[in-house]
Amino acid sequence: MTFDPARLIISILSLVLLTLTSAFPFGETEMDCKKMIPSQLTSLPQRGPAPYNISVSMNMHGVGMELIVTVKATGKRRIRGLMIQARSAECPRPGNPVSNMPIGSFTNLQGSRKMKPVNCFQRTNSAITNLNWGIDEVMEATWKVAASEQRQIRFYATVVDDEQTYWVGIHSEVIRHISDTAEDDGIACQTEMSTRRSVSTGSLTKENSANTLYGISTFVISMATLLTGIVLR
Repeated sequence: MTFDPARLIISILSLVLLTLTSAFPFGETEMDCKKMIPSQLTSLPQRGPAPYNISVSMNMHGVGMELIVTVKATGKRRIRGLMIQARSAECPRPGNPVSNMPIGSFTNLQGSRKMKPVNCFQRTNSAITNLNWGIDEVMEATWKVAASEQRQIRFYATVVDDEQTYWVGIHSEVIRHISDTAEDDGIACQTEMSTRRSVSTGSLTKENSANTLYGISTFVISMATLLTGIVLR
């Protein structure tokens, strides 16, 4: 059997293209699922308002309802990577902190050419991400709640524009259970604070590591400069 360099090059290029068109940059790690930070990227989340919004087809949920969740770019940025989850929007109470576990499941995925399910924490279709590393202005997904679920929820999204630029914590308005007639009691504000805290924890871990390395590097350079000066005297 003769060696064919051209065939080898084609095989390598095909493998590279297959890798690039996978659901980069999200996986099913704890960082992806809990903090909604893309584990395959090394940069920090962007600060400030995100140039995207997330909207829901209804402001309530209940048994048998399917909600359409839409993430849309509001400026010149585009959607290359995306993860969406539904989570509790209940206020934290003593002994009952806000859960980071995803709620419900995403449906109607068989014919989708843009989105694929992620089984975060072994919960079937509990999150959804992009199928290909493409360029889009709008992405939609269909979500359905479990029959026993009556909590107030919110949808959260992380959107990636490129390999160095992404936003975490983009969220919808509070979606109430169909039986819930309570007035707005500040739940959105409290949930927002807890979400920012969990996101910033992941960001600060990376940021602190970077600061530590920077400090070590500065110390080494200073010592080298000092020793050089002593030797040259």
